Amino acid sequence: MKRRGRPPHPDILTPREWEVLGLLRDGLSNPEIAERLGVTRDAVKYHVSEILSKLALASREEAAVWRPTEHPWWAAAFAALAGAASRLSPLARIAAVGLSVAALGGLALLAWAVLTTSGETKDNASSAVSNTDAPSPSATGPPTATEGGLPSPPLFLRDAPIEPVLLGEDLEFPAGVAGLFEVGCTECDGPSYGVARAYRSASGEVVYEPLLWTNPRVVGVDRPHNSLGLPVPDDSSAYWVTGVAAQSDGSEIFVTVCCDPFPDGDTIVARSTDAGETWAIWQRLPGIYAAIAIVSPGRLIVGSYPYGEQVPLTVLPDGETLSPPEAGAVPAMSNGELFWVGDKGLYRDGRLVMATDEEEENRQISIYAPAFRPSGESALAAVYQSQPMGNGNRVVNYLAEITRDWAVTRSLLSPDHFLSTDVWLDENRILTTVSRSSTSTPGRPLAGPFDGGTVPGIIDLSTASVHPIPHPFSDHYRTRRAIAVQRGPFARVVNTDSACVNVRAEPIPSADILDCAAEGVLLTDLLQFQEGGGVPWRRVRTPAGAEGWASMEFLETDPAYGHD
Repeated sequence: MKRRGRPPHPDILTPREWEVLGLLRDGLSNPEIAERLGVTRDAVKYHVSEILSKLALASREEAAVWRPTEHPWWAAAFAALAGAASRLSPLARIAAVGLSVAALGGLALLAWAVLTTSGETKDNASSAVSNTDAPSPSATGPPTATEGGLPSPPLFLRDAPIEPVLLGEDLEFPAGVAGLFEVGCTECDGPSYGVARAYRSASGEVVYEPLLWTNPRVVGVDRPHNSLGLPVPDDSSAYWVTGVAAQSDGSEIFVTVCCDPFPDGDTIVARSTDAGETWAIWQRLPGIYAAIAIVSPGRLIVGSYPYGEQVPLTVLPDGETLSPPEAGAVPAMSNGELFWVGDKGLYRDGRLVMATDEEEENRQISIYAPAFRPSGESALAAVYQSQPMGNGNRVVNYLAEITRDWAVTRSLLSPDHFLSTDVWLDENRILTTVSRSSTSTPGRPLAGPFDGGTVPGIIDLSTASVHPIPHPFSDHYRTRRAIAVQRGPFARVVNTDSACVNVRAEPIPSADILDCAAEGVLLTDLLQFQEGGGVPWRRVRTPAGAEGWASMEFLETDPAYGHD
């Protein structure tokens, strides 16, 4: 049986369940945990129940003394698979996937980098694998079920070489870019609560800023209950984010928020066109919906949210209903093209272009939407596999390089860790999410239980390695997924008294206004300077793409670039 949608969280427990377990170890009661986390008591009861079920424990007292070494990882993986399948509808399960199609497609780009690395890199990888339980990369054939305890790969991958991905050293947040992140438990059963931004200021300091929030305690801000001006309900955690869809450069972001009034009111669709700095309520939808993907500027696919009623896949604002090529298939945008992920494989233009065609029984296979290289000559797609082995399920992840004719040429193997790759930083680096493990060692393949939390990271395609970025995200536990990347150098809008600065067609005060950038917006500094009408001007580009001139009185810029 094949599985649609994003795989369940690959850890023993989800990030939120780890957090609840830690508070159980501290002796907190359910009401105290609810207060600490800013969630409802019913939510805490649910998490405790999930913890006991997944760990096969009888009481919260047993959970308090449990340690990861007491249970094999696959026992929890099996429980997670079964639990997720029983709770979610096919369309609901894909909601988290559709929130960032760039994430799904970007996953695949990693494999291409491994395939094009030097011979020295491959030799190092082979040496590292030989000292672990992971299979050695093979130039003549893929690993089998007897090599490293892994199940044999899916049939359509078996004719291609398979190589591992290595864990790299921790990195600082890169200069010259701003990352936009979904805040909340993106890959677990818990909801998300907002959008945040991280970047380096003109002084070089890493800045972390919440941009949209539905629960201030969760995103770490001392501000009003929510940033959309919605009425404050009695339950401080009543509103939550059901979906996020973004253009990869942040030029347009949609966030769906439930519910107003809570709990049976409308889903609010909020939209930003300045990389998340300001938001407007764009639509109200009766029922619980989730943003899935942006089809084109101003057009959003929405669908069912977990635990909500089944709704048709609809394109807003025109109301077009999408018809899947097979029952239950789910849409995903990649490289401006619409793909469908179904039981039978991957569809493009209604045609099945990659089929799983598995002969083995009880094997679950999903092929995700591909990401084409910037040259457009080839693409890569994430492949998720779950198969019974021994007393549980073995979960294996592959990143497959494919040609324009949809032939698989090579694959990258990540046996235990599902790399939630999100958006490209440049040709060789991808901003991703890294699951941490106390047993993983830099320079060796990702391995071991997920006992160290999850932080953003960078996949370096030139070395086929994944580098965690712990700061400042280790202090913001719920920052889980990159949704967009802005590229600098930046000119930040300041000194407007919470208004906006006009971006004009020419560097003179009387020129036509192209856009008005709000306080705090990160404009792209185009490094052109000119005096006009007694005012110093700087040429900038707004997140929405308007290029013009802004008065330097209202801009904070990197002094390294000057203005002579």
